[in-house]
Amino acid sequence: MSESSNPDPVRAPRVLAIDLSNQQIKLSGGGEGVGRCPTPKQDPAAMRGLVESWLFETRYDAVAVASVVPDLKQVVERVVKIHGLPLIEANHETASALGMMDFSHYAGVATLGDDRVANIIAACDGAENEAVVAFDLGTATTVDVAVFTDEGYRYLGGSIAPGVNALGTYLGTMTSQLPTVDPAEIDDAETPAIGTSTRGAISAALLYGYPGMIAGILEATLAELATDNVRVVVTGGAADLFCWDAWPEAERDPSLTVRGVELLGMAGIRMDAVSVND
Repeated sequence: MSESSNPDPVRAPRVLAIDLSNQQIKLSGGGEGVGRCPTPKQDPAAMRGLVESWLFETRYDAVAVASVVPDLKQVVERVVKIHGLPLIEANHETASALGMMDFSHYAGVATLGDDRVANIIAACDGAENEAVVAFDLGTATTVDVAVFTDEGYRYLGGSIAPGVNALGTYLGTMTSQLPTVDPAEIDDAETPAIGTSTRGAISAALLYGYPGMIAGILEATLAELATDNVRVVVTGGAADLFCWDAWPEAERDPSLTVRGVELLGMAGIRMDAVSVND
């Protein structure tokens, strides 16, 4: 890091954490709460203005970002460089270099999304379990699993399935006569399993089928882990759309991903991590 970006010794370092996903951006400034807004995929100027507004309001020592939208990530990189701040990428390489998790046993690590890395890092934070499972019920449904070893947590892998919104729009997009159904508009109490209309039939499949898929994934995952000492953490926009009956002890954390980004950023400051802007 440059001398000008070193944290002031009389105050705690602060990281602006940015979770840049397909549908929503989350920003967290260390005690300032979490800001949320739709992802401006076709509007780089809006992305630039959003990051600028946060950087002007508070003095930060670094910016950490997890992104699955490459074009907008480049916008963030340019803004951060203009401000002369270190940029810490919240990915598996950073997490491995900082000793936060072992990803060496995962064959597909080169294509592992930043969001999945941040999720499992945050889910393992403070855990005292033999295994940790992080569910993200967003645009995609992702499941990430880590187990505790003598050297710390080791990432095993997980699974990826369509998100509930993708399921609700797929039939309307790919067929000529079937409608698009918004899962957020489904009334649990008024939706029988035997639908009495085309829209009702699709709603029934989403309402009862999607949780069934989640339960099946969790059941198979727990069986492979072969331990009852498991922490399950759930995040994502669909986490509150349906009753979470698959694992009653599951913890809800709507800010799981951005919290993982912040943890990686803070660890990067402590270890004086190399920035892409150096």
